[in-house]
Amino acid sequence: MTGELIPFPTPLSSSSPEEARVCAEAFLESDFANAAVGSPNGFNQPETLLALCQLIENRMDGSPGKMARAAVVAYDLLRSRTGSDNAFLFDEREYYLGELALLAGTALRVVFKVDEARVWFDRAQAWFLSTANLGGDIARVSYQRLALSLEQRQLQDVLHLAPPLRDAFLRSGAKEMALKCTYLEAVALRELDRPEEALPVLEAVYSEARSLNSAKMIGTALVCLIQLRSEFGHADIAAKLIAEAEPILQSSNNRVALGKLYCGVGVLMRSQNRGVDAIEAFRSAQEEFARIELPAERAALHLLIADLLLETGQERQAEWEIRAALPIIDELKMVPEGFAAMSLLRESLRRRSIDRGALRKLHGYFEDAVS
Repeated sequence: MTGELIPFPTPLSSSSPEEARVCAEAFLESDFANAAVGSPNGFNQPETLLALCQLIENRMDGSPGKMARAAVVAYDLLRSRTGSDNAFLFDEREYYLGELALLAGTALRVVFKVDEARVWFDRAQAWFLSTANLGGDIARVSYQRLALSLEQRQLQDVLHLAPPLRDAFLRSGAKEMALKCTYLEAVALRELDRPEEALPVLEAVYSEARSLNSAKMIGTALVCLIQLRSEFGHADIAAKLIAEAEPILQSSNNRVALGKLYCGVGVLMRSQNRGVDAIEAFRSAQEEFARIELPAERAALHLLIADLLLETGQERQAEWEIRAALPIIDELKMVPEGFAAMSLLRESLRRRSIDRGALRKLHGYFEDAVS
């Protein structure tokens, strides 16, 4: 056998895991404007990109708006490099471009920037198609698209697509991702007014999350179970679940789920005809959502609070809550199928006599924003 020996490619420079994490953390603590694109230990290095992606994912539930901005800036800076300097091996650059795009889209989905999220998912898929593990990575993009469908209330699509996607994750050994698909299925059943079917599915999700020791999924399942149990009037069970959920969410810094937990407390208080306590819990949730830049959830809670205020004859205060919600709903294009209810509600505000039926119909369209 004859031929020329070709040396195995190696990167020109690399960072240690400790250096990589320090660099990634420094980037996330900055305003993202002064990233060291060309330095040997800059976050464009594979080791630091790995640390950066891990940190963005871990902090997503604590600060989704900030993590969206971080992922977008990192993606743009990485894409500006040609890849001709041997900093990356094989498909590493394409993989990290796909990963950062997926993280950006995920964070944008959480803050309900639907159109932007969809664009970033398209970018993630395009980059992953150039990598060796395209099947597994594109499945993760598919999951985020499915979650987006849930938030846009394409509920039948979720029920149709969740099972085969779950099976695909199970075949590859991605048990937590498979569990997330089951969770989406349970939420879709609840939103389709099939709570009796949703409850055992959620119970199974909670049980499996405990067996996997997944703090994120345990907390997420508990929040939804609290709301379902409250709606069923199971106050004692809901109270026990609240006591279990809060320390889990606090310790994992899951601010998104913590805000939704306070919503669950509000639902429980309302089921017990404790309107003042329910409003207080919903206000706490609004404060949490404001801190982590979740306007859709805040808008939904404005409408829920307005409904509670109407129950006690506080129509002027209820009007203020509705007027605070409507611009957010318009800006985010949250409920296109609720256009008629929006029109009726606006007209009733003009007449200074709130149409409660329209109000309830409207907040029913996106009640899953706080569930």
